[in-house]
Amino acid sequence: MFETYISAGINKHHAALDAEQEAKRIDAEIARYLDHRTLPIFVELILHYYEVVQQAERRATWHATDPKQAAKAEVKACWELWKAEPTRYKNRTKFAKDMLEKFPGLLESERVIAAKWVPTWEAEAEGIPPDDDD
Repeated sequence: MFETYISAGINKHHAALDAEQEAKRIDAEIARYLDHRTLPIFVELILHYYEVVQQAERRATWHATDPKQAAKAEVKACWELWKAEPTRYKNRTKFAKDMLEKFPGLLESERVIAAKWVPTWEAEAEGIPPDDDD
């Protein structure tokens, strides 16, 4: 029972629930299923949930404090300006070269900008969901 619950994706199911609803749901699950046979599985579930939450918090902290992530956000803003005014750059490569000059030391690869970031942003602008390779 709990294995299916874990594999269904804790994060997706609980993302929309607020803390009070989540606490009530967990209390109901405990009362309904917890006994001497299921206690070890329940503990494993709680530990897994805690690990997932900790990973999400670490990733959010990293994104908020990493200078390269801030530079990437600025590059995206420049890309949006370029899309609004296409005469700014002839192509992706010219755009990427200019971004490397604007952010020396933070951005290291013209290829990453031109072949990865820009196509991802273009796909997002067209409503295509991004890959999770980032």
